[in-house]
Amino acid sequence: MTNINPRSVLYLDAGGALLTAVLVWFLVPFLDTEREILPNQIQVLGGIGAFCFLFSSSFAILVKKNFGPALGIIALVNTAYCALTAYWIFFSRSNLSPILLGYFAMEVTAISAVVWLEIRVIQRLHSG
Repeated sequence: MTNINPRSVLYLDAGGALLTAVLVWFLVPFLDTEREILPNQIQVLGGIGAFCFLFSSSFAILVKKNFGPALGIIALVNTAYCALTAYWIFFSRSNLSPILLGYFAMEVTAISAVVWLEIRVIQRLHSG
């Protein structure tokens, strides 16, 4: 844990966010054979993923020393995305197919793991 480069965590986040945007925009509609998800929900979730990609990759490139604030902001945005997705899943669960429920549950789990990593790196940066 002590050897993780904060810039690498931002690149990891950027890659995950890009994957989220692509999967939500292109895979989820394909899996949504019953048209259970509204197009604007797909656009919002994919748009947040695209925003996180741009934000994380920009900070990974532009920040030279103090990574704590950038990691804190992206951890907060990722947490908000997970909360929004979990809220939406909870209230739409009766309308979603098991495969879509599984996809979004795995997505929230993976993003939560990245948030945990970001918080650990922030703690390490502040402690030494």
